[in-house]
This record gives sequence, C-alpha cells and structure tokens, in this order.
Amino acid sequence: MGMCLFALANTAWPQQEHSVPQALPARPIHIVRMTVNPEALKPNAPIPLAPAAHLDYYGGPVVSNLQVVVVFWGSGVSSVVTAGIGGFFQGITDSTYFDLLSEYTTNVTPIGGGAGTNQSIGRGSYGGEFTISPSVCNVTPCVVTDAQVQAEVLSQINAAHLPTPALDSNGKVNSLYMIYFPPDVTIDLGSSVSCVQFCAYHGTTSNTFNSKNLAYGVMPDFGAPSGCSVGCGGGTEFQNITSVSSHEMAETVTDIDVGIATVFGPPLAWYDANSNDQDGGGEIGDICNAQQSAVTTPNGTYTVQQIWSNQSGACVSIGSHPTFQLTAPNSATSGTSFNFTVTAENPVGSSTDISFAGTVHFTSSDPQAILPADFTFTPSDQGTQGFGATLKTTGAQTIIATDTVNNGVKGTATVNVGNGILGALTFTPTALTFGSYATGTTSAAKKVTLTNLAGGTVTISSIAITGTNPGDFSKTTTCGGTLLVNKSCTVSVTFSPGALGARSATLVITDDASNSPQQVPLSGKGVPQLTLTPSSLTFIGTTVSQTSAAKIIKVKNNLKTMLNFSGTPFTFTGADPGDFSESATTCGGTLAAGQTCTVSITFTPTAKGTRTAALNVSDSASPSPQTAKLSGTGK
Repeated sequence: MGMCLFALANTAWPQQEHSVPQALPARPIHIVRMTVNPEALKPNAPIPLAPAAHLDYYGGPVVSNLQVVVVFWGSGVSSVVTAGIGGFFQGITDSTYFDLLSEYTTNVTPIGGGAGTNQSIGRGSYGGEFTISPSVCNVTPCVVTDAQVQAEVLSQINAAHLPTPALDSNGKVNSLYMIYFPPDVTIDLGSSVSCVQFCAYHGTTSNTFNSKNLAYGVMPDFGAPSGCSVGCGGGTEFQNITSVSSHEMAETVTDIDVGIATVFGPPLAWYDANSNDQDGGGEIGDICNAQQSAVTTPNGTYTVQQIWSNQSGACVSIGSHPTFQLTAPNSATSGTSFNFTVTAENPVGSSTDISFAGTVHFTSSDPQAILPADFTFTPSDQGTQGFGATLKTTGAQTIIATDTVNNGVKGTATVNVGNGILGALTFTPTALTFGSYATGTTSAAKKVTLTNLAGGTVTISSIAITGTNPGDFSKTTTCGGTLLVNKSCTVSVTFSPGALGARSATLVITDDASNSPQQVPLSGKGVPQLTLTPSSLTFIGTTVSQTSAAKIIKVKNNLKTMLNFSGTPFTFTGADPGDFSESATTCGGTLAAGQTCTVSITFTPTAKGTRTAALNVSDSASPSPQTAKLSGTGK
C-alpha cells in the first residue's frame, strides 16, 4: 500500500519508459518529511528551488470539489487544534490558495496514452468535525499502525459516527477524512514512525465503503515535547499544523488514489516520478516541502505550505486560477434587456471548469446598468450559467464578472449600446502596426474588416486618415456609401514613412452606427535606407606613423531591394583624411535586401594630437553618401 508522507528517506524514483507502466517503488514517499534545520522553515527564510520538478499526469482521478471532514482521535486532542482547525479548513478550501489546484485538470492525455478522468478541480468545503471513540489506541501512550487507522475510519463510517463520503457527479470521492491525534500516540508505518521520520501523511484505504476507496490524512500531535514540535515547521504549533495540513490536502486533491497505486499509471494522478524524494520528487506538496507562506482567506490569514505549479515552474501559494469567459451580444438597444453567459475556464487549456464553485459579482461601465445579483456557482452548474442585464447609456459599455474571493478570477464583455435604431459596426483588427520600413519605401497592405451587425443598413459617410503623420499612410477600400446588414467590407492601408522614427495616424470611419466613428490606430517606424554601425569610431593613442589595429563598421541595406555601390564606395574627408584608411571590406558592387557587409578602418597618425575625418559610403540608397565620424590621437 502506498501513502503520502513527510519523511527522511532516500527512495530513488526510476526514469520512466511510458509505453509500459512500471511498478512503483516498494514504499513510495508521500509524507511530510521531518527537517533537520528548523531555521529553514521560518517565514521569509531563503527558499530553495526545486530541481527540474514537473508533475506528470498518469491517468488517475483527482478530487473535483473537496469536502474536508475533521476527525479527532478521542477527546484528548490538543485544544490548539480543536479550537482552530475547523476555521482553517472553512477558509482555505474557499481561497486563492485552493484555486492554484485548478491547473491540474485531467482532461489531458495521460503519460503512456489512454484517457484521463476528464475532471476539473473547483473549490471545496468543510464537512464538520467529529470526535470518535476509537476501538484501538484509546489509552495513551500507545502505538497505532496505519492498517488500524484505515480500519477505524471505515468502522466509524459504517457505525454512522462519521459522515459517509461525498461523491462528485461521476461518482468519484470528494471527501477527505483528516485525523488529528492526541499527545503520546505514535503512528507506525513499519519502517517510519511519526515525529521521528515523518510529520504527517495521507493515504487511500485498501478496503472500501460502498465500493469506494476512501482518502484519509494522519496528523500526529505537534505540541511539545513531541518530536513534531520541531522539524515540522518554523512557526507556532497551530501554524505548523495548518502548514502540514495544507500539504496533505493539496496532495489528496491532485492524487487521491496514490495509496492504492502500484504502477506509474492509473490510479496514480499527478506525480513527479523522475526525481527522488531527497531532491524534491513525488507529489505536489513533496516538491515544496517546508516552504511556508501566509495566505489570507475569507476566514482569516493562515500559514500554508507552498505547492508546486507546473504553469509557474515554481513553488507558490498564490498564482494560477480559473478565469471567466463572458459571451454577450455585440450590440444592444438602450433600456432593453438581453441575455449573456458566464463560463468558468481552467487556467490551462481554456477548457470549462466544470467544478467551479465560487460567487460572481457584476459591475459595468454603464452607471445606469441593471445587473444580476451575486450568484454562487455549484458543481451542478458545470461551470456555466446564463444571466440577464439591461444597459442604458449609449456607446461601448462593459459588463465585468469578478469572483468575490479571488479578484483575479474575472472576465469582461463589451456591448455596443445604441439608441434603438442601429447597433454597432464591428471592425477587426482594432489597430494596425506596420513595424520598421526604410524611408521612401512602401509596405504591403494591411486590412481592416468592417462587419455590419447593427440590425439594419449602415450609411458610411467618410473614411479618412487623420492624426500626427497622415501622409505616411494610404488607403483603398471596398466599402461604398452603404453596408447591408450582416455584410462586410474592407479598408486596405499601406505605410510609406516620410521621415525617421515613430510615425502614427488614425483610420477614421464615420457612419450612422451606434459606435461611430470607428477609429483604428495606425503605427510604424521609419528607418534609413542604409545604416552604418557604429556611426563613429575612436582610436586610442597611436604612435605617429604607426598603424593601429583595424576597427569594423557594419553596412546594412534596410531596403526591400538590392542597392549598388559606386566605383569607389569608401572615401575619407574632413580635417585629416590621410590619417585613416580602408584596410579590408566584404562589400562588393551590390548589397542584397536586408543584408550586411563590413569595412575595416585603420588609423595611422601623421602628427601628434587629435586627428579627425569622416568615412563616406557612396551607393544607390537615398540620401547618399552616408557618413561615419572618425577620430584618433597621435602620440
């Protein structure tokens, strides 16, 4: 049987040949390991990077919407735990921290092929706390084995002392039974002992309840003088308890059946099998063992352990989360209601987060908008819900949907509100960027497509180019004086920079649609037809009549066509032209479009002091010649 521990172990994970599932090691490590350096656990301590970590999906289930059931093993559990652990789980299952788990959806192809379980991971809930009277290890000090823990959980459920497991819509287990032990109880895993080798672990029962293997977590007492009071965190007893609890919670969500997995394949879910436990391999929490952060939840601020994010490539406590996709009509009539849809999307792959469970709040740029009340998604909504709204202020207005716990979970729709006669004329793209072109040349055309979704024929009164540099842009169009409903036309624009540097203008379409005028920003950059790099050379002090080492100037053709050099392309002018000379060149009679050649210059001073000249390059580019400044010192 496998389970997730925090332990000091040197189990090596073999490299995978994914065509045939390989056996898991005899004792896979998914425990919360004890640490030999408690200082490393303190908040703000330097955080080591996990080496080459990456979680792969092996085809097993995850937990769609976790329900945490807290179990106290008898009445002697520390009041530090009993007073606060319920509030912790209420807050942390509805938090930005829990949202991180949403990137580990299973609608992906598993390692080795086949089909995954096609689950999303949404927020969880707190299923209450229960004090049991165990049939074993009920008088301390005592030792309890993992097999006895499993049997006790199943027995207590069968006796209705613990709630039966919650299931998702596909019949997969959502519940996690988190068991907290009193002082002087030792949990024996055979080769590992609580508060000696490990701080905690999670596992999966070998036997079943109603044909379901159940998830459970084991949390020894962390109070002094227990060995877990050191080596299991750098904070207070409660901070260390919540940190380790979050580790096991996150691992259960992303790999619930690890305890019954025997190969690197189903029912194993998200797992790093290519590095050993000592350097950070294993499950989502193992990679980031002992790296703590404070996270604010609706119930308060708690200490958690960071968890591994494939998307961020780091151990994090806040990061990935779902987003909202709003689907609304392009246009609406002022004062008339319309329908729109909000869909929660997973942070990886943009698939629908069918397990999303959060509350959405609506705002609008329209101060007169009539918007839906806050709505709380449940898993039965499958991540999608329809709403109605009314906008009253004409023009382009937005509707914004934002999660009330995590304001990073949001989405926006833009609706063009008309006066009841015509709606909006859409145009794509909304800006044209041409990049760099040599002065005196013309770019290829870029197109703006106008589409009439305004509900009636649109009359176009003008199409013009205005702004800072309108003469640098030219247009042609297929648009006439009118554009019929549901039809499109195009405006083609070219760029011919009239000067160096950034150039800009605006394409303006004026019509009787509700969002008139439509404005499309135009931008580009003018560059010289031929450039010399660098534009100046300085030679250090050189003895009179001695020749310096050569320095190179690059000559680049920025035109889209070949240019020609004159018969003697490189000449020297200025105060001391005889002190500088061309020693070598790769430039021939021509230079192809976009290509570069070089000229090497040497300095032979004929007198002491500052010597200056200019290199002139004569060619068919305009303007010509191009010059580079030369200077040196004779000594």
